[in-house]
Amino acid sequence: MKRTIGRFLLGLLLLLWCGDRAFAQVVNGSFEEPFLSGWTTGGDVQPDSLVTPPPTDGSVVASLETGSGAVAEVTLEAFLGLSLGSLDALGGGDVTEGSGIFQAFAASAGEHYAFDWVLLPELVQNDFAFVAIDGTPAVLGDAVQAGDEFETFCFSVTSTGTTELAIGVIDVVDTAGASELLVDNVRQVPDIDVDGIPDPCDDAICGNGLVEGSELCDDGNLDDNDCCSPTCTVPMPTCGSAGKSSLIIKDKPEDTKDSLTWKWLKGDATTQTDFADPTDMTPYHLCLYAGTAASIADIELPAGSPSWKATGTKGFKYKDKTTAVDGVKKVVLKGGAAGKAKVIVQGKGTMLPDLAPPLALPVVARIINGDSGACWASTFGDVVKNESGLFKAKSP
Repeated sequence: MKRTIGRFLLGLLLLLWCGDRAFAQVVNGSFEEPFLSGWTTGGDVQPDSLVTPPPTDGSVVASLETGSGAVAEVTLEAFLGLSLGSLDALGGGDVTEGSGIFQAFAASAGEHYAFDWVLLPELVQNDFAFVAIDGTPAVLGDAVQAGDEFETFCFSVTSTGTTELAIGVIDVVDTAGASELLVDNVRQVPDIDVDGIPDPCDDAICGNGLVEGSELCDDGNLDDNDCCSPTCTVPMPTCGSAGKSSLIIKDKPEDTKDSLTWKWLKGDATTQTDFADPTDMTPYHLCLYAGTAASIADIELPAGSPSWKATGTKGFKYKDKTTAVDGVKKVVLKGGAAGKAKVIVQGKGTMLPDLAPPLALPVVARIINGDSGACWASTFGDVVKNESGLFKAKSP
């Protein structure tokens, strides 16, 4: 009973002592000179530049150790704003002592933060590192995660106001030996693809132009009405269909002889309004997919290019003998009543995407109005030729 009262009184005094900590945005997240400024520290915490692995940002890291300079569990919990006994509750045994760092900063709901950490392999058995966000602790790493390379921990702010961040390392069961945690580069981070996962901890960042993880495509943006959706999946719009289509792809050993011809003929009723105006503000996207909707070509024909011309009141034509835009030489967009509309795309030369037949089936060719999302498409499941260097298909 006396021990419980003593723990409570000590915790109360320490909480009162910590009550005047200033609140601001993350200060000195790389622990540079003046070393550790902006952080409140408890136990054995030192700036260290002579470390392996080296700092991930700046010239120093924060080194947190258990051992002779550590403080008792109750002191550490109170100093970090944690409930008494909460570190014991993380498991692993009775926590005896530890060291930690603390900072409170202003943040808004939806912001994301990260820091780099490594628990060095000399870790004493059962000891572990922890992180606490707004007073809720969690295990950061134990003997399984100990190593010689920094990892990144990310978290998201759920409510606007003051966010409290505490990071520490603790001895479990005894006080023999010393375990060391290195921390560096505490910072705000983006979530480019708005999937709720901060980018440093996201295995697949949609919109960075790299096809990663489970992504089927990544065109470097999060726009609608192009060849890749804002979630890096292949869009499946309802497009105008053709009574007759063909697609021929030639991939020659000499790239100057590569060619692409897609014809969408006898199509659904289409007006010039459906095409909008590529001579002015409407971009077009030519998309090719193979197999289970994997993107193999994504070509943007820019709006306002002098290569675009109106053809009367029914459509537009694109002509570029230089094939500067991904090898595209000619595009015809012609409206008309049902069975009269047509789309033709021709490309050639070294600027064409490397399509490299044979291709997985089905193959889908699609052209999309980048403003409205209106599209015209052909699907080829049965082929005439699908071999090395040549793809040839008709539908029906």
